[in-house]
Amino acid sequence: IGQLGLTLTLALAGNAAAAEAQAVVKIGGICDRTGTAKIIGLEYCPAVADYMALVNRKGGVLGHRLEYTEVESAYMADRAIDGYEQLKRDGAATIMSYGVPVLLALTPRYMADRIPGFNSGTGLGDAIDGETWPYIFPGTASYWSQGGVVMKYLKDNGAKKGTKIAYVYFDNPAGRDGIAMVEAVAQKEG
Repeated sequence: IGQLGLTLTLALAGNAAAAEAQAVVKIGGICDRTGTAKIIGLEYCPAVADYMALVNRKGGVLGHRLEYTEVESAYMADRAIDGYEQLKRDGAATIMSYGVPVLLALTPRYMADRIPGFNSGTGLGDAIDGETWPYIFPGTASYWSQGGVVMKYLKDNGAKKGTKIAYVYFDNPAGRDGIAMVEAVAQKEG
């Protein structure tokens, strides 16, 4: 089941009394079938529902059937916060989302409410630190990791001390997140 299974297992273990009280584990999803990220959401969101159905057909997670509720946020932080609060009130054991603006808006809530947040997108690089962010579970390589891999690739393929490297990015939190890693490697390698 991968990262989602790990997230769900931790959510169940952390809330064992609630898990025992109900055979169903409620999973929330903040999705974007409209707005600037709809190109992702139109494919991703139905796939999440299909995946939940597949997990249920295979016996659920630790014997618990999953109940998935999706909330549309149009990739807008304020709508994602409203959706999170609704899913929390409805008893979601974990909430899935994607995209840095949504993750930035929800991280303080995940931490305060101790609800594991599964971010299927890259999220922020520092979210890989489980000591600092115990309730944030990134689903893919962070922008830090991606920046580091690109810098290693350039070095392995001939970039030498003094080589000029341009880091082109969208001027938003996601785009800016990799800058720290690229600059750190550039400083170390010259």
